[in-house]
Amino acid sequence: MQTGHVDRYDCHCILGWAADTDHPDMRLELRIMVNGTEHGRIVADQPRDGLRQRGIYGDGAHAFEYRFDPPLSPLRGYDVVVRFLETPIDVPNGRFRIEPERAQDFTLRPVLVSATGRSGTTLLMRRLGNAPEIVIADSYPFEMKLLTYYAHALEVLTTASSVKDQTSLADLTFNLHQLALNPFHHPELERLYPERAMLYQFFGRRTAARISMAFRDIIDEFYHDMRAFAQKFTARFFAEKCDVFTPARNFARLVYQGVKEILLVRDPRDIHCSRRAFWHDSPENSLQNLLTVQAALLPIRRADAGAILVVRYEDLVQQPADTMSRIAAYLELGHSLKPDPDGERAIFSGHGTSADPAASIGRWKHELSAEDRVSLSRGLKPFLQEFGYDPDPA
Repeated sequence: MQTGHVDRYDCHCILGWAADTDHPDMRLELRIMVNGTEHGRIVADQPRDGLRQRGIYGDGAHAFEYRFDPPLSPLRGYDVVVRFLETPIDVPNGRFRIEPERAQDFTLRPVLVSATGRSGTTLLMRRLGNAPEIVIADSYPFEMKLLTYYAHALEVLTTASSVKDQTSLADLTFNLHQLALNPFHHPELERLYPERAMLYQFFGRRTAARISMAFRDIIDEFYHDMRAFAQKFTARFFAEKCDVFTPARNFARLVYQGVKEILLVRDPRDIHCSRRAFWHDSPENSLQNLLTVQAALLPIRRADAGAILVVRYEDLVQQPADTMSRIAAYLELGHSLKPDPDGERAIFSGHGTSADPAASIGRWKHELSAEDRVSLSRGLKPFLQEFGYDPDPA
């Protein structure tokens, strides 16, 4: 029996597979019809491990990638049919319509992966990057953080100086590689306006609005380049890691509408173990950092509960399918996000501090002394309870 599936399509290509269960090693040829006319043909002969592992499709080399050359116009709609060449039968779900792209299709919105270090952000970024609707930049460990950089730049350029910390223009130009607060956004210069607040209105509001839009345009252009290079022509989002201590969360909401934020949390006792192994952090510094994380995350969770999606690292590892389906629903992707076990193992081997992801969960129970378990569990009890972790130090 001839069967198959169209996995993805857009104005540039059609991806899928086709095979014959009665002749599992046969390579099937497909006819691609566009608006009732044959556009071209393709042989489904590319290897795919998932098909091979099923055991009924021979060596599994039955995938195909048909490219429209030149690409179809994004301004028109097309009725497309993917059909087996030897029979007048369509590939399952091989009849679809490519709609013309609208203006909003070209607007990329941010997906913030907000967390503290050692919480599994690299794992989640890898999975998000596998989605055709999401653009990410850089490769492992996905540390391209344009929102964070330009948020800090905006703060420096628009925050007022004080009488005590005024920096002269001469001091600023002496070091060409550093930039301090604007020396002219200073209380002594408020006299230039008839009302004191007007200097702030200019540098802190009017100037900030222009600079923030310029920074947004830079970020937009960068991720549009990334979308083109990755050939994700229907992408609607770009994803970045976002440390909870930075102004990036607020900057994103200042310059973009419809920001999506995934708040990624992990048992802080396991983070404590991971920090010490990865960064060689002292127990005192690690605990202080975790207390600061607790103070930052609890208000975010409580203030933005209806707008953000809370995801636990433990669920990413132990319940990957359900967790990624929940993320896909939150992002309104229309399909699930699938883990990539082989690629994730490669990432973990270079980024993890335990044998495998499963071993990284609950490691605090056997790596920490009884005294440290009690101390951490007591000090971080509000966080543990808020995000569903057992505060029992046993």
